[in-house]
Formats: sequence, C-alpha cells, structure tokens
Amino acid sequence: MPCHAFYKGVKVFMDILVTATDDVLIDAHRY
Repeated sequence: MPCHAFYKGVKVFMDILVTATDDVLIDAHRY
C-alpha cells in the first residue's frame, strides 16, 4: 500500500507540474 500511495502522489505531482508548465507556456505565448 505505501508504494501505491507513493506512485499516486508522484502522478498527482506530475499532473500539477504539467499544468503549471502549460500555464507558463500559455502566458509566454500571450506576449
């Protein structure tokens, strides 16, 4: 179970990272 929770946490972290990166790219293209 701890391993499963760890991988789930990593997936959530990666999703947040991708979303933040997308936001930055969108902001960059805005200017």
